[in-house]
Amino acid sequence: MAPQARRARSMAAHFPDRPDLAERYAEEIRALAAARLRVACWLAITLVPVFVALDWVLYSEVIGLFAIVRSVMVGINLVALLALDTRAGRRHIVPLSLVEFLQIGFGIVLMTALGGGASSPYYNGVNLVMFAAAVLMPWELPISITCCTVLVVAYVLSCVVWTGVADAHVFIGNLFFLSSTALITVVSHGVAAGARRREFLQRVALEEAGLHRDHFLANVTHELRTPLAAILGFCEMLSDYTPDATETQRGWLGRIRENALTLLRLIVQLLDFSKIEAGALELVQERVHTHAIVAKVAEDMRAIAGPHGTAVDVEIAGESPALIGDGARVEEIVTNLASNALKFSDGRPITLQVTVGAIHDEPWDRIVPDPGFNAVGRSYVRVAVIDRGTGIRREDLRRLFVAFQQLDGSSTRRHGGTGLGLAISARLAAAMQAHIAVRSRVGEGSTFALVAALAETASTGALDVTGREASNGGAVATGTASDSVPAAGDGAQSALAVLVAER
Repeated sequence: MAPQARRARSMAAHFPDRPDLAERYAEEIRALAAARLRVACWLAITLVPVFVALDWVLYSEVIGLFAIVRSVMVGINLVALLALDTRAGRRHIVPLSLVEFLQIGFGIVLMTALGGGASSPYYNGVNLVMFAAAVLMPWELPISITCCTVLVVAYVLSCVVWTGVADAHVFIGNLFFLSSTALITVVSHGVAAGARRREFLQRVALEEAGLHRDHFLANVTHELRTPLAAILGFCEMLSDYTPDATETQRGWLGRIRENALTLLRLIVQLLDFSKIEAGALELVQERVHTHAIVAKVAEDMRAIAGPHGTAVDVEIAGESPALIGDGARVEEIVTNLASNALKFSDGRPITLQVTVGAIHDEPWDRIVPDPGFNAVGRSYVRVAVIDRGTGIRREDLRRLFVAFQQLDGSSTRRHGGTGLGLAISARLAAAMQAHIAVRSRVGEGSTFALVAALAETASTGALDVTGREASNGGAVATGTASDSVPAAGDGAQSALAVLVAER
């Protein structure tokens, strides 16, 4: 049986219930071994001058021979480094790493024999080789046992056959320490290999649990929308075809419709989140005029607040600027931020403000995702929602965009919700190559802003949820981005897609 086939069979034996994982695990081990072997090669080359100086001090009479041996070792290390950049070298990285450590060990054994055999202190170099293998290389037990056994046997043969054993006590002492180091190395590799397999299986289990969760959310939320649509439809029919209904009855129908809409919003949140997590949500990159979106969101917030509720003001500096993004998702994000502000404003006015400028023109406490150096010199549209509520503590800002988490997570919290609104908004903004910025002071209020590229400085196209260009030749995508949330300005249907955000 070929060595590669034996290793594959050995890997499969570690996963008897999941043979499909054997090759994936083997590939991860090959990648790890390649990285570690590269470190080992450079470490061995870097230490050569130090060891040459030691050779000069201890064995100046045979320094020429020692220099030849070390030069050969350096050459083999360089060949191993070159092999790591080849397909064959990466594929057979484990035997390559074994050869690398053995050649270093053989070189040290040879210098030990040249320096007097058992009386030479260079036997400690063999200990160092086995210790380095234990620390650096992700070997399985057979490889570790092979390496350590060969090195110990090579030392014994060099002393017994080549130079002879002048002092049995020294030889036995050296052999004892070499054997002890070999045992420690083998045990270390066995323990580390078991830990790597357990970590791998736990990671796979977490990945599969995440996939099952995403599939469950997508399936359940899709199925729940059908009966909810029927409930909402019959509510509208009852309202339209029962003109003689009393005010009390109309109030009951209104309560049914409001609760159905609330449930629909939560379902849309979960569906959006599952699509985003699965990378299945495609967004459109187009010119989006902020005036229409801000005016519509303000009108929606006034309707939610009622005639005697929180005042909602709109401030747009100069002409209405256009940004680059997905119109439906821009409206969704602004609605999230405005709903949040309305919820936490404690009846004080909120303001929707549109400005243009650099991203760091204002002192934000946090921007997600971090714009980095790409933002320097670029113009952005800032659609900000300003409230004058209780504000957010600085230590709580890091938890703002974590899914399923609210700043007030107690059972007695004043405001309900799933904790998905800001998490979804941040992910949607990132997918559009935009940002969510926040500034808050306890007792003074908070400002949340969608910061997106000004239309004149960006290009259009279709992006998937990760923000990469979709393969549609730059054409504007349709369908996917509007499956769960209608386009801006779609009247009553758009109202159904309002996502209520939570801090």
